[in-house]
Amino acid sequence: GYIAKKQWFNVKDELTRYMYETRGAVRGLATTPKQKKAADEFFKAIEATYLSATFFCFGVVARPRTAPRVSYM
Repeated sequence: GYIAKKQWFNVKDELTRYMYETRGAVRGLATTPKQKKAADEFFKAIEATYLSATFFCFGVVARPRTAPRVSYM
């Protein structure tokens, strides 16, 4: 989709919409400490993607450090 087409503004828009709905749902469903930690890692990964899209959108050459891979189970 948008990443392949390098439409970074669309990536940012979709992530904003997705996170608005998802953040509340994930926070509500995460009840154990392990689930809450996984939720935090998930949010960090999404925020790193958003930040990368911001850098690409404005033509910044250097890529930001990305969040570590997340295990959701």
